[in-house]
Amino acid sequence: QYRAEVEQRTKMLGAMIEPIMIVGLALVVGLILVAMYLPIFQLVTNFGL
Repeated sequence: QYRAEVEQRTKMLGAMIEPIMIVGLALVVGLILVAMYLPIFQLVTNFGL
């Protein structure tokens, strides 16, 4: 009884946390990409290429 309830709650918690983690990871990857490409775009703009 108790074990089944704990198992069910654990599965529910995992199902709730998974999308949040995916969105968080996407934000981190997006920030890294912006941090990498923004200086390159600024250099191109400054040199007028």
